[in-house]
This record gives sequence, C-alpha cells and structure tokens, in this order.
Amino acid sequence: MLSPVQLPETKDRFDPDTTFLDLPIVRITITLILFLAVVSSVVIFTSDPRPLVLTSDGFNEGVSYLKVPLGLLTVSIPLLALLAANHRSAQTKQQMQLTRNQIERTDNQIKLTLDQNKFANYYKHIEVFEKFCKDRFESPGKFLFKNVRALHNHLFPNAREGDFKASPDVINTFSQAAAAYFSGAEGLRNLETKNQSIFDLFENDKYLGVNFGISRTTQAEGPEFRYTQHFHEYTFAIPAGTYTGLLRFLHELFYTIDELLKFDTTYNTPHHVSRVTQFWFGDWTDDQVLGSTTLDIRGGYATGGKTPN
Repeated sequence: MLSPVQLPETKDRFDPDTTFLDLPIVRITITLILFLAVVSSVVIFTSDPRPLVLTSDGFNEGVSYLKVPLGLLTVSIPLLALLAANHRSAQTKQQMQLTRNQIERTDNQIKLTLDQNKFANYYKHIEVFEKFCKDRFESPGKFLFKNVRALHNHLFPNAREGDFKASPDVINTFSQAAAAYFSGAEGLRNLETKNQSIFDLFENDKYLGVNFGISRTTQAEGPEFRYTQHFHEYTFAIPAGTYTGLLRFLHELFYTIDELLKFDTTYNTPHHVSRVTQFWFGDWTDDQVLGSTTLDIRGGYATGGKTPN
C-alpha cells in the first residue's frame, strides 16, 4: 500500500524568504501540469494520429484535437496565481512580524534609555541635594544632617522612578508643625499660656528635628527653661533670653526644611509655612526677657511661673 505523499508544512511551502519560482510547491505544480499535458498529448498522438495542416481550419481543429493538454495548461494559470497570492500573503505576514519586532526593540531601547536617564537624574538630584545641604547649612555651622540620602528619600520617596515630587505626607506634616509654631508664638503673648507655649514650641522643634534627621551644631545660650514630665526633668536654654531670640532660633529649622523641599520644582510653600518663614519679629521687643522658668507638666498641661533671674 502506497503511503500518502508528505507535503511540507504550510509555513515551509510558502517560505517568504524564498522566491516564488524557487518554492517547491510551485515547481511541483508546474512539473505535474506539464507532465500531465505531455502525457495526454502523447496518448492523443499515438491513439489518433492526424496530419499537420497549417491552415486556419487546421489550427482550429488542432485546438479541439489537443483540448485536454491545453486545458491542463490553462488551469495552471489561476492555480499559479493562487499560489503567488498565498506567497505574497506569507511575505506580508513576515513583514508585519518584522515590523512588530522592530517596534518592540525600539520600545525596549526607549525604555532602557528612560531607565538610564532616571538613574542618571536620580543620582544627579542626590548629588546636588547633598552639596546644597553641605554648602548652605552644614559648612556655615547651622545644622548637621544625620543621613542626607535618607533625608532625600524621606522628602522624595519616588525619586528612583524619576518622580522628584515631594511627599504629600511630608508636606502635610511640615505644614501642621508650622501651624503649631505660629500658635505657640501667639501663645507667648498671654501670660497664662506663655509657659505652655514655650514648652510646645520646643517639643515641636524637637519633633521636626527627629522626623527629618536634622540637628543643630550649636546649643542655644541663655536662661534655662526647665520642666518635668512623668518624673523626668528636661531643660532648654532660651536664646538671648528673649522672645525674639527664642522664635528666631526655632524659625531657622522651618526655613531650612522649606528650602530643601524646593528641590521639587512643583512645590509651593504651604500657607502655614509661609507665615513662619516670613514671620515678622518686629512685634517682639528685647525688653520681653524670659527668666529661668520651672514647669511641672501633668496631664499635658504646664503649670508654674517665672522665677527670679
């Protein structure tokens, strides 16, 4: 029993990298049709031989006489056209795939370039940030930064992805601290709330320093402000012993953090922070001297009063 003819797979029959006439299926088709046409012609000539008549009637008779082999050759034309169309379809499909591959490679190249740009921009941003911290605040002896890179990551958590916007949570916390500063400054005007306001101002300052990893290089000098809380005693020095000295001393940290947040080009100083950084100290005169004060903090309230210098 004869085994069926094994034709090549479709993708091989119409290999787009092969010219049309070099395709095996085209060559087989042409060969087969020619073979059948020749065989049928031989059979006709041998079974019913006729003389050659070179007249119009003779040609018409010849067409009728050889209609089978001529029919086979005629059938080959649409058949080959169909194969050619299929071959063009395979070539078009390959071209589309090549185009898709090229687009994918281009997209990958663009992504790689963007990633490299993000990497370069990230480290450039950190480099300039570190230099700014050192030149503007550390070298003049104003502040020390516990870890500048950690501070940068705290302020700009998405910087590695190329997003250099400041954290909304950080801005909100900073704004709340600024509001507390202004509230404390206003509380200094009232004798009944003065001591509590001093305590709140220092606590707010300490919270900011810890939250942002920033500490002062020098301690304030002036009359001591002491308070106890849960049987622990804490001491602050009032700079120059004046309200102005106290507020200016605490004001510098807000100005510093605000300047650092401006590394986000879209950052707008919050309202409360603007009130602090643009605080006018003219309302506070140097004759408003603070003496050494002892507070006893119970349940979150400050009690105590001014003691003689």
